Parts: sequence; C-alpha cells; structure tokens
Amino acid sequence: MEQTIESPNKDKDILEFFILPLVGIGYEKLGITFTRAFVNRTGTQVFLQFETEELHQYSDKFFSSIAAKGMYYQIYEVDDVWLPDMQLLLAGKYSGISKKAKEQIILISGLVYMRKLTANRLLTAVPLLALTKDNELREYWEGRVGGEYVSWGRFKGSSIIPENSELYDIPTEGIYIDKII
Repeated sequence: MEQTIESPNKDKDILEFFILPLVGIGYEKLGITFTRAFVNRTGTQVFLQFETEELHQYSDKFFSSIAAKGMYYQIYEVDDVWLPDMQLLLAGKYSGISKKAKEQIILISGLVYMRKLTANRLLTAVPLLALTKDNELREYWEGRVGGEYVSWGRFKGSSIIPENSELYDIPTEGIYIDKII
C-alpha cells in the first residue's frame, strides 16, 4: 500500500513530536501562549515555555513552574520507564526506542498515522515514519532535490542513505534548557 508523506510544520521540533507525549502532553493541546519546549541534559525533565503565566497543568507529571528572562516555564518530570527512550531520542536514535514509547508517541502526539485516504493509499506524518525507518521515508529523502538528502542535512551530497541510518536529524543543542535559562 502506498503512503503519502506529510511533512512536519517547520515550527515543531523533536521535543513536540516525540518527547512531549512521553510526559502525557499532545502539542495541539497547548494554549496560544505556548512558545516551545526544552529538556534538561539528563532527559529527566521537560520544560514548556509560555509568553504569559500558565495556570493550567497539562499532565499529571507536572513538577513546578518558574519565571526567567521574561518567560514562564512549567516543568514536567519524565517517568523512569521512559528514561532509556529519552536517551535514545536525545541521541537521534528514533527507531531504537521501545515499542511502548512508539505507541505512546503515536497515541498522544496528534500527528497523522496511517490515515486511509483511498483503498490503496495511507497518510502518515514524516516524524512517525522515522520511528520505524520506513522505506517510504527513505525513498522520499533520497528523491529530494535531485537525489540529495538535504532537508535534515545528515547525508548532504549523497543520493543513497545507508540502510542502518536514522531518517530524522539529531536534535541540536538548542533543545536544552541550560542554553536558555
């Protein structure tokens, strides 16, 4: 069955697609003052950044809130069960996370997964295809810009992506809260 690939919104990142669901939060549930998410270096806490003070707690994993540099942050604790998966996500090893973590991400992320378009066509969001190193995603990246994998930068200048390669880029240093506050 052929899949149509839905590219991610450029404003979303790995934290919103993969990590927020591990603390029970779907990106689409966050209010309009939400600006972005961060994580601490150990992967044990997730920080939600808001333009104004947010009183609503989005998950039972809520730990605390702070104000810093004109922004407001809610801090959520990551359950111990997810810590090995968090380490893999922070290392960009998306296909290596547990089956349970993949199911949690698919369930809570709000991203389209295997939505039937026609009898022979399904729609799945690009980040979710990366969790399984889906062949459709590999072919999609290999076919980009004259056969060069340039969208995420891992294989710029190559038209073939090695079989053992992850299909979504490694998170940048910008995901860590210590770079902000």
